[in-house]
Amino acid sequence: MSKECSQTITYLYGYVDGELEVETEHRLVNHFSYCPPCKNIEIVERRVRYTIRHHLTEEVPEVFMERLRGRLAIERQRLRHL
Repeated sequence: MSKECSQTITYLYGYVDGELEVETEHRLVNHFSYCPPCKNIEIVERRVRYTIRHHLTEEVPEVFMERLRGRLAIERQRLRHL
């Protein structure tokens, strides 16, 4: 793997999430245009995120959410006293 590929992979998650500066995003798009292995990694990452977002929509039980809220409230209080 080239140094450019390593850098591309480093920025991949930010790219897929739309969090990169325009210049960095353009560098990645350019790299993907001539590097099929990196382009394939980008495609797989997008597919994974799509699958998670659209097919794993199981609801969290309310009992769990209540316990989580309670623990978060306790943790907030603890942090205030530090």
